[in-house]
Amino acid sequence: MGTLRPMQVETLDHVALWVSDRDRLADFLTTHAGMHVIERTDRFTLVGADARRGKLTLFAAEGDRESGALARVGLRVHDLDEALAALPAGSAVERDDGTTVDTVANPVAMSLTPATYRSAPPRLGEHSDQVRSAGTS
Repeated sequence: MGTLRPMQVETLDHVALWVSDRDRLADFLTTHAGMHVIERTDRFTLVGADARRGKLTLFAAEGDRESGALARVGLRVHDLDEALAALPAGSAVERDDGTTVDTVANPVAMSLTPATYRSAPPRLGEHSDQVRSAGTS
């Protein structure tokens, strides 16, 4: 009997998720995460940013389901601040240090020139030294 070599995985093709509202999740991903719908059927919705870079297959969960072992799906982005700014207000995002950031929205509605966000909300105390020194110059 020969020696078995380990499998050589080249890429992760897709992750299948059973979710309570697949259309809502697909809309969120296409609106805020730079993905697009690759295929939509009565049984599933396939979304991804690039057909060769991994996709999410969303199935409608029927009835109550037990939570599985998968707790989250991480998406790698080039610029975290830019990605956080693209999310809708109230989206909770977990940073790499385990802290959670709730995104915020501008409380003033500007219909002709909507507010844009160029960076993520700061961590507690992140800019304290700059704020303190700004008043002393």
